Amino acid sequence: MIEDAKKILHRNKHLLIVGESEADRRKFISDLIVNRAANRTPRGITTLKEYAKFIKKTKMHKPDYKTAAYPPFPDLRLVYSHHSWIKEKENEVLIIIDELDQINPKEVGYVERTIKFLIKRSDALKKGEKSIQIIVSQGTENDLIDRLAKRDNVYGEKDKHGRTNKQIIEQNLKIIDISE
Repeated sequence: MIEDAKKILHRNKHLLIVGESEADRRKFISDLIVNRAANRTPRGITTLKEYAKFIKKTKMHKPDYKTAAYPPFPDLRLVYSHHSWIKEKENEVLIIIDELDQINPKEVGYVERTIKFLIKRSDALKKGEKSIQIIVSQGTENDLIDRLAKRDNVYGEKDKHGRTNKQIIEQNLKIIDISE
């Protein structure tokens, strides 16, 4: 199963790791990313403030985020700066978000928006181009694919091939159930 997951990552796809216990998912991801640099969210991240702190610590934002006037809240401004940072083609990193389903439901939208943007970005890659990749873990799929497909059309991008948002998400976010 690890080898299959490595092949998926090698093809610039993203992973959703589900099944078993939280400890088993963390171990699976650790085994998967051996010898690979990654930015992993701290265990137990549940709020936008903690997510913003993670972004700042890993320097995955534009340094001028403090000067932006919108939005008025520093944490949200940092997350918006993070979205600008991930739009840049030269940025290539592996981001791991452990236990997405534990993030406060009122604040998880910012993380989901980041995931959807990365999926759209990888869908538009040309052969040989690298991108930021993401590995997400949670107990079950829990309608994440549908929630991402329904999430607002980030940055106004439109699919040129007539595919639905759900098809794009399913093609670029592969589910690995480690309980099988």
